[in-house]
Amino acid sequence: MILGFKTHIHGKPTYFKEKILAPYTGNQDRFRPKIHTIRKGFRWKEGMRIHMATGIRTKNYHQFNQGIPQLEHCTGTQDIWIYARDQRILVWEKDRPEASETVTDGSWKELDKAAMQELALNDGFDSLQELFDWFFPIFGGQIVHWTGVRH
Repeated sequence: MILGFKTHIHGKPTYFKEKILAPYTGNQDRFRPKIHTIRKGFRWKEGMRIHMATGIRTKNYHQFNQGIPQLEHCTGTQDIWIYARDQRILVWEKDRPEASETVTDGSWKELDKAAMQELALNDGFDSLQELFDWFFPIFGGQIVHWTGVRH
């Protein structure tokens, strides 16, 4: 499935492509690696093939993860709720919540400030505030992983 990445947000370059490729191009000194992405909805499943690309639905479409086996499959997902107005983030600790489970059930972990900062940087944002600004005011979806790191 196609996983599209923006090259700019609010006129500022994201460098998402470069951050994702950093461990494979030797650019880790220039770019902190982006090791997952946060997406609306619940379509992603472990094992799904990933086609990382920029320029989705344009003549500038470019898939950039071809030939890098570590980037070709989803290694897992975590459900996430971001409450930007309250500056809170909840991450599901089990495989997949059942329909009867809610945000108040005990399998949701509220991230502390350091863990929220780590999540923002691992997702390619330059700061936690940038993540909150992007997902304002409330966001529910998934963290799509291509590494073994979980939050």
